[in-house]
Amino acid sequence: MNKNLFYGALMTASIILNSLVTVALIKTNETKFVSFDMKETVDIFSRQVVEQKNSDQTVQSLTVKFNKSMQRVLGEYSKNNHVIILVKPAVIEGVQDVTPELQRKIAMMMQGK
Repeated sequence: MNKNLFYGALMTASIILNSLVTVALIKTNETKFVSFDMKETVDIFSRQVVEQKNSDQTVQSLTVKFNKSMQRVLGEYSKNNHVIILVKPAVIEGVQDVTPELQRKIAMMMQGK
């Protein structure tokens, strides 16, 4: 009888331990989402370029630089923070908006900082 009690307790402990490990793994691998207002960011860039009255060649060069900067900032942020970035129109609620932070990083990259 004592053997059965021992094996039962061992089996119960094993099940509890497996459950705790499973919960811990699920929590650490939980996908997190943030939102980014890409339209607003592109609109701000476009307004600034128009206000500067640049040549067509300069506008084209700045646009390429802006697109590369934005892609790099979004990629690095996603990788470094282990998040998936959604565009703002795709989000109804409950997701952190990281637009201001990413806009600052894009601006710094555009300035070569």
